Amino acid sequence: MKLAILFLGLVTLSLFGFGQTAEEYFQKGLALAVQNKYKAAIKDYDKAIEINSGIERWFFERGNAKFDGLKDYKGAIADYSRAIELDHRYLFAYYNRASAKDELGDVEGTIKDCNKVIEIDPADVDAYTLRGVAKRKLKDYDGEVEDLYYPPIPKTDTVSADDIELSLGMKLQGGYVFYLDDTGKHGLIAAENDAPQRMSWGCNRFPIGANNLTDGMPNTKLILKSCQYPSAASVCAELHVQDYNDWYLPSIDELALLYDGRRYVPTIGGGDYMSSTEYFKNGNDCWAIHFAKGGERYRYNKRFKYSVRAIRKF
Repeated sequence: MKLAILFLGLVTLSLFGFGQTAEEYFQKGLALAVQNKYKAAIKDYDKAIEINSGIERWFFERGNAKFDGLKDYKGAIADYSRAIELDHRYLFAYYNRASAKDELGDVEGTIKDCNKVIEIDPADVDAYTLRGVAKRKLKDYDGEVEDLYYPPIPKTDTVSADDIELSLGMKLQGGYVFYLDDTGKHGLIAAENDAPQRMSWGCNRFPIGANNLTDGMPNTKLILKSCQYPSAASVCAELHVQDYNDWYLPSIDELALLYDGRRYVPTIGGGDYMSSTEYFKNGNDCWAIHFAKGGERYRYNKRFKYSVRAIRKF
């Protein structure tokens, strides 16, 4: 009888957890985490790791439970770090550790981990974004603009100007070719459409030095780091078409080229289009062109709203 009772007890213990494998504990932890039962999930992750401490994903998921459920950022960092020790190219662990460091105000640590993510995957937009936000906290506004608006993400579109015969009006790299230089291989592309709504220039009443007449990119970057959001410049900079993210608000000379080549851009309107070039004599005005009035250049108040068409170089 005693042997029978002992056997029954062993069977009962086995059914209710005795002898569970590390993988079973881990899977149970995942199921609990999906139900937002983070404390219970962590207990099962603990048991899995106690049995086998050599699997990086188990530390990673425990770190996620600490991050999302308990806001235990230091504990999450410890787990992400252990996962990275086991796999030095664990991209998600680096990114999540960067996020935890950001929550703790460790700006330098955030940037360092984002750098590692980008080293592993140069096309990771989230890492550029998080790094840009961190750079803003260091008052590195140039770095912020580059990461948030113009990250150097590799292009997968293989159509280049060297591969084909170019012509004005053709569709290329996200828009319409409206200007070609003397080589016939480089020029300017207009986005297919205007911005969804008319926008103001920003920074009304004070000059910021965005007075480049021939190149709108430096003007655009200066507006992005100096003026309120959103603006005509930010609408252009946020445009991503195919793999191309290097759009900007044209300078007054580039806008004049767009006016001259307007017949090659079938969607261009007849309104007043804004440039990124500031009127240098005061802080109130910018240069614009009214396309329905012969392409004459006008000074317009920066606080008024105008039509916006992004362009890019190729």
